[in-house]
Amino acid sequence: MTESAPPPALDHAAFHAAVSEHLAADRAAPSWPAAELARIDECVRRRTSRSAASNLAAHLRALEDAADIDIDPPTESSRAAGRGVKVAISRATGWYVGHVAAQVRHLGVATSRAMRATATRVDELEQRVRALEEPEGE
Repeated sequence: MTESAPPPALDHAAFHAAVSEHLAADRAAPSWPAAELARIDECVRRRTSRSAASNLAAHLRALEDAADIDIDPPTESSRAAGRGVKVAISRATGWYVGHVAAQVRHLGVATSRAMRATATRVDELEQRVRALEEPEGE
């Protein structure tokens, strides 16, 4: 089985330029309806005009990654009794640290869910506003 070629590595600006070139070529073809091209243009403009700082999906993924807390401390030691002491301390305090870490995980998951619901609602409201702003003749 042969592997497919990897997609070209395009940065944000290069991707936008490539899509714009394809749209320009499609406009020249008489088979594309103007309303559909306008809808595609709007989608491309909206999706590519977002800055990295406002990319909510990436922030939510980062939040979910950060909420996954590893409570197992490193127990390696260069001293003979060091590892044993570290393991003993880890076992003695693990129940407490695990309890706190579980609370932080729950907070991260709840925050992520709330933000996803908020983002969905904002997207719906933006669509409704755009629909209201469009002239009725289109």
